[in-house]
Amino acid sequence: MIDSRITYKSYFVGLTISIVLTLASYFAVTFKTFPVNTTYGVIAVLAVVQILIQVIYFLHIGSEKGTRWNLISFVFSLIMIFIIVAGSLWVMYNLNTNMM
Repeated sequence: MIDSRITYKSYFVGLTISIVLTLASYFAVTFKTFPVNTTYGVIAVLAVVQILIQVIYFLHIGSEKGTRWNLISFVFSLIMIFIIVAGSLWVMYNLNTNMM
């Protein structure tokens, strides 16, 4: 049985880190801390870090032996989403190029 204190602690840590990352993105845009191109990079890095935090703390997908199949199906889903999005962008780009 999983100890409920560990689970709640994990959720609290993940929520706290996610809120801090969201506020960092908000303040980077609101106060124009960086130049525009650098702000895009900062937001992209903070978004990737937040995705990783949420996968680890909320979905509990890690390197433990019990969660290996969950990790495999998660990675497969990411690959399929990437293929669908990249293929759609490629088709739209080619349609735009050939129709103009």
